[in-house]
Parts: sequence; C-alpha cells; structure tokens
Amino acid sequence: MDFTENLFEIIKQNEDQVIIKLRDENHPIFKAHFPGFPILPGFLLIDIFAKIQKKKIKKIEFAKFINHTLPNDVIIYNIIKEDEKTKLKIVKDDEKKTKIAQISCE
Repeated sequence: MDFTENLFEIIKQNEDQVIIKLRDENHPIFKAHFPGFPILPGFLLIDIFAKIQKKKIKKIEFAKFINHTLPNDVIIYNIIKEDEKTKLKIVKDDEKKTKIAQISCE
C-alpha cells in the first residue's frame, strides 16, 4: 500500500530543495492519524522524499522529528548530499520557517 498516493503536490524541485504542499484533512492518512487531530506520521516525511527522488532509502542513520506536520502545510526539504549520505533539514514554509525534522539517510 502506498500511503503517499495523492498525499502531496510538488510545488518546486531542484537539486538542493523540494517544496511540496500536503493535501487537506480528507486524505485517508489524516483520517487515520489521529482522528480529531490530524497529523502526518513522521515516517511519511521520509517516504515522500524517497518517492520524489525515485530512490529507495537503504538506511536511516538519524531522524529527529521536532514539530507536527499538518494537513495543507507547505513543506520545504533542504537537501545536503555527502557522498552516499543525504541529510534533510525539513521546515514549514511559514513566517518562522518552523523546523519539522532533521534526517540523515543513505
């Protein structure tokens, strides 16, 4: 089952950054997690990135989830590539650029 199906739209994509917009609370993932307070499960931040990049994540070395990701959020994936590793600094596209997560993976 692909939990990311119809979950987001890509607004901008280049080598260093991907910007997406999440769907609204009517998407099945938000109805299931959590009823009455819909948030995006943290693992889906990684799955979305893998799907956009068309690659399989082999190993997650570090993952720190800092703030909730909500329906309709616009999310910025800042991408830093180091050899085989990819570091992601994920923020909301709001006034404060609210930090969502930091992830290091292969």
